Amino acid sequence: MLKIIKALRFQESVLMTGFFLIGAVFSIKHISVTALQKLILIGLSCFFLIFSVYAFNAFFGRDHDKKNKRLSSLLYLKHTHFLIYALLFLCFSVLLSAWLGWKYCLTLIAIECIGLLYSMPVFGMKHYPFAGTILHFIAVFIIFNMVSSVFAPHSLSILLFSVYFSLCLAGGHLHHEVIDYEDDKRAGFRTGAVFLGINKTLYLSFFMFFSGAILLAILPFFDQTENIVAIIFLVGFIVQTVFFIYYKDKMPDNFSSRIAYRKIYRIIFCIACLIVAIINFR
Repeated sequence: MLKIIKALRFQESVLMTGFFLIGAVFSIKHISVTALQKLILIGLSCFFLIFSVYAFNAFFGRDHDKKNKRLSSLLYLKHTHFLIYALLFLCFSVLLSAWLGWKYCLTLIAIECIGLLYSMPVFGMKHYPFAGTILHFIAVFIIFNMVSSVFAPHSLSILLFSVYFSLCLAGGHLHHEVIDYEDDKRAGFRTGAVFLGINKTLYLSFFMFFSGAILLAILPFFDQTENIVAIIFLVGFIVQTVFFIYYKDKMPDNFSSRIAYRKIYRIIFCIACLIVAIINFR
């Protein structure tokens, strides 16, 4: 069972589910039974959706991914099993999302289609420079606004925050390509990292995070967020910057440093979002 969980990338699915739920943090102002019920449904539907996306990705790219040491756990399952799990999890996601309305259900299906567009063999966007990064930006932008709309009307501040988090995930995806640089290059994939090289991609990834921080810094001046919320994420970015400076010369030749840096900025975002959630729900 543990091998199956690892093969289906359970840990990453939980992480991405949390990222998808961030929209709720900025739209739920008061905890209620109804809000908690909706939050649970959203969390489960997103979780199974991400499970499905990863399973489809493994099914389409298993021949390449099985040579990737980061994804060695994929060998725990047979090739066709990934397709079965992908379809099964998609059904679970759609059934759960139906309770939240047809708009939310269609949004999750659209995210699944984006995932398929990313992972398809030969024509998949992950085979082309920056196409996968753009898809990740679009996916987060869509789901952030959709989740937020379940709890509150659309607003300019929510829209701008969705751009911020989309930039951050896009930066994270570029770093993900740096992590897989050698394996992707060996397989003939023309990802952004393979196209630009590790050093330039590292700086482009950091620039995405930096752009998000600049956007966040100006929001309070236009009354689009509380000062404390902007400060929390900006302090997190400063901490991330310190670690980027520390690791930037190590990462081109050291796989462990790439993983360590990713783990650090993920932890920073988790802590920042948790603090903001506590503040919003107080």
